Amino acid sequence: MFKRLKDSTLILIFVAVLSMALKVSYVRADVADVEFYVTPANNDFATSTTAVGTRFNITVMWKDNTPLTGVFAWQVTLNYNSTLLNCTGAWQPAADTDYIFYGMTSVKPLPSFGAGSVQVMDSLYSGSTTGSLKKLEIFELQIMIAPPQGGELSSILNINNGDTYWSPDGLNWNDPVRTDGTYMYSSAWAPPPPATVSVIPSAIADRSLTPGSSFNVNVTISSATDVYQFDFKLGFDNSILNVAEAKLGDFFPPSVTATITVNNASGFVQVSASLAPPTTAKSGSGILAAIELQVEGIGRSSLHLYDVLLKDDSGHTLPANTNDGSFNNGALVGDITGPNGIPDGKVDVRDVALVASCLGSYAGHNRWDPKADTNGDHKINIVDVALVLRNYGQHT
Repeated sequence: MFKRLKDSTLILIFVAVLSMALKVSYVRADVADVEFYVTPANNDFATSTTAVGTRFNITVMWKDNTPLTGVFAWQVTLNYNSTLLNCTGAWQPAADTDYIFYGMTSVKPLPSFGAGSVQVMDSLYSGSTTGSLKKLEIFELQIMIAPPQGGELSSILNINNGDTYWSPDGLNWNDPVRTDGTYMYSSAWAPPPPATVSVIPSAIADRSLTPGSSFNVNVTISSATDVYQFDFKLGFDNSILNVAEAKLGDFFPPSVTATITVNNASGFVQVSASLAPPTTAKSGSGILAAIELQVEGIGRSSLHLYDVLLKDDSGHTLPANTNDGSFNNGALVGDITGPNGIPDGKVDVRDVALVASCLGSYAGHNRWDPKADTNGDHKINIVDVALVLRNYGQHT
């Protein structure tokens, strides 16, 4: 008797599985009312909160908008990117009252795993059931790799394929509306330490640089990280200086063509350059641009860096500090005061004392005195002290 029942059960299982394997083209009129969909629809994670190796579940749901459609069997095939994810488990939630075959006797065969694919199914032995919103299968997925900094990795959680279908009776097989899910793993971009863009030399004080003569400065970069593009403007007093020539420095390879705009009428030169694939971003130090300046008049001019922009190969704006320069071919550098508070044609202890009293100040500071700003960079520091001391004891 036991053997007869056992054989009968095996036959029923075989018939049910064989019926699912023999999909035919018969389509019921109410097929469009049935949907298989993934929930959560969007499975988004970030490296800041979720580590590689984390597992998460998705559920494939049955939705019948009629709901008059009887269901006897179903099959779901989930496809995913196996480089990014691994399916570590799949099961029918048979003990859940929301399971489509809850409380009924069904086959429940084991899932079939492949590379980036897992197939699951279930079938009643007889009869059918209905339900407007029911669970079919739960998949457990594991995160395998992390995205690069500032990047993201994604995969479609695909059930919209020809191996996902259902049957009302075990003989006829219908295609539901199939709605995929998505997976995304992102990494926030963390900016590197700031680079420094400077005018070198920082201070040019030379009374021999008379109108018609010229001199050179470099705009340099140091402590740079992954620079793929740069842009800057160098401003000057056009009554004192004009740009004679500007060219790309050695920080980027010579194959790069820079965009250079000289606008002496407005008192600036703009230099822009960008790398192109397959060139990798540049780090370290070097010269962004070499600039030849022609002297137009007597006096002092700042060499002011502004609109400085550095970007990496992903388009992120990189942090940067700037150091301006200065030019002076007029009065004796360092002669900033005298007995009456005005320059007296010599650099002595009065000049040193004034700079020392203002050391560390800047425009707007309570100790600020513009006369002590010997190089015109709007701050008073060791550079100003050095300029005064260099000419200490000299007179006109």
